[in-house]
Amino acid sequence: MIFVDTNFIISLINTKEKQHERASRLLPYIEEEKTIINSTVLVEVLNRLKKSEYSQIRDNIIDLLYSMDYIHFLKPEDYDISLDYCKNYDFAVNYSDCTILKTIIDYNVDTIVSFDTDFDKIKGIKRIYL
Repeated sequence: MIFVDTNFIISLINTKEKQHERASRLLPYIEEEKTIINSTVLVEVLNRLKKSEYSQIRDNIIDLLYSMDYIHFLKPEDYDISLDYCKNYDFAVNYSDCTILKTIIDYNVDTIVSFDTDFDKIKGIKRIYL
């Protein structure tokens, strides 16, 4: 199973993003695996949809999000644990990423597709980015 990060999704759908080509090359690999996102990624991507550049493809983006094999909705206690992770990394890994870390731990996932180098600071997670 692979966790799919916000920046991969945005790069994949927006041809103007710096990492668009890399995201497109990664897509076949991702399609071969079970995928998971959490409510943080869901919110981050959906919040981007207010931008006019996404107006023509909003439904496609929503379909992409809901085509993930798993969407983990964080519980109230997950936010407290995520804050503990954030403190453990002395805030070198941001809070949103720590909610992702919480989901990764809960689902025993060891791989994330992301262009965010902060995930390289977390032992036990393999970041796929080409």
